[in-house]
Amino acid sequence: PFSNNGQEKWRLLQTGIIKEMRRVLKRDGRFMLATDSQRYEEWAVDLFAIESDWLELKDVGREQWLPVVSRYEEKGLNEGRITYLRCWRMIS
Repeated sequence: PFSNNGQEKWRLLQTGIIKEMRRVLKRDGRFMLATDSQRYEEWAVDLFAIESDWLELKDVGREQWLPVVSRYEEKGLNEGRITYLRCWRMIS
């Protein structure tokens, strides 16, 4: 997630990507984020807050959209990190 100051420009999730997702997704399309970086999670929340075409879904549990654990996530969990899960739905 490029957590050092000044490296945010290298993150995949940017305003332009969110606008592109709006272009290619059908109405009610979803973007789901899983990360072990709290800073990246906060970055994503701030980006989606700027875009009025997205609504964060608070009641989407992991079992509904991410039923598997990758080996990288498993490694992080074994090292004591937690996984932050977020989901947004396009509303227009």
